[in-house]
Amino acid sequence: MLLLFCMVFTALKLISDTILELSLLFFSRDSRGKP
Repeated sequence: MLLLFCMVFTALKLISDTILELSLLFFSRDSRGKP
C-alpha cells in the first residue's frame, strides 16, 4: 500500500512539473510574440 501511494505521488508530481514547464514555455512564447 505504501509503495503504491509513493508511486502515485511521484507520478502526479512528475506530471504537474511537466505541465508547469510547458505552460511557462507557452506563456513566454505568447508574451514574446505579442509585443
